[in-house]
Amino acid sequence: MDVEIENFKVVKEDEGEEKWTLTAELAQVDKDQNRTRLKNVELLLSRGEKREFRISADSGLLQNDHQEIELQGNVQLVGQSSLVKERLTQNQPGDSPPPP
Repeated sequence: MDVEIENFKVVKEDEGEEKWTLTAELAQVDKDQNRTRLKNVELLLSRGEKREFRISADSGLLQNDHQEIELQGNVQLVGQSSLVKERLTQNQPGDSPPPP
């Protein structure tokens, strides 16, 4: 471990619009393996001004180079069920778009 960060927070924006916010009680950065271990993780996914999904877990492992995260322990997803279904089926090869 190279660096330890308390109250870790990363915000991803695209064209000035917030896409997601990742927070953790503790982040331990390992530069050699290019990954960050997270404790008490929360990921907020946004669309415009609206927060649509909140995903939380006891811990996580963030791959720093391509921003892939693996969550472990008491993983919870909170959001409207219709939006969850739409989001999960979006961009799947061969799938038709969800009904209006």
